[in-house]
Amino acid sequence: MQSDLDALRRTSIFADLPEEHLATLAMRVQHRVYDTGAEIFKEGDPGDALFVIQSGEVKLGELSATRQEIILATVGEGDMFGDLALLDGVPRSATAVAKEPTRCLVVRRDDFLGVIETQPTAIRAILRSLAGTIRRMNKKLADVAMLDLHGRMAKAFLELIDRHGQRQEDGAIALDRPITTEELAGLTGLYPVEVERLLRDYQYDDFIRMQGGRIVFPRPELLTLAVH
Repeated sequence: MQSDLDALRRTSIFADLPEEHLATLAMRVQHRVYDTGAEIFKEGDPGDALFVIQSGEVKLGELSATRQEIILATVGEGDMFGDLALLDGVPRSATAVAKEPTRCLVVRRDDFLGVIETQPTAIRAILRSLAGTIRRMNKKLADVAMLDLHGRMAKAFLELIDRHGQRQEDGAIALDRPITTEELAGLTGLYPVEVERLLRDYQYDDFIRMQGGRIVFPRPELLTLAVH
């Protein structure tokens, strides 16, 4: 496993920090281990730290007005989350849950503020990170507004393939773990009943296949066509 220093260096926020400041921050990080399904923080909790994933995967989501979970992002090894807390320290706007056994580095806001008081490059770095977050959220909103049901489902499938896809000998791509109806509903902004109907239709058309609870895409190239 990479060192704490290397893990911080890989993030967009800390990549431009001079080595001596990065080393100081690395000495102050805390380590946390979460089991599958563990809640790392929930919406409304104090925003007092950033998390860097050393191993595992984390789901970030929030509840809609109808109490349906909307998955904002799924992040894995080398990614960070909770970075907005370093800027304003306001309560969390989303809930973070470990999707598998996960190890994180925790950077406390007070420690970060102590560094940027002497290193303004950190401010520029976090502004870049914030801009990236805004762009991703805008893209997600645009997808909901512009893509039809099939396009939104295809985009969710492409994101899952990017993280969990395994190419098979026949050219098909299989996901390396089961995906629940609720997960797909959260990724697409659809209701679970709509997801279930689409999955039945896709299996009938041989757009997807189910093998041991896992989704297989016999013709993955069709997914890209569905989002254009």
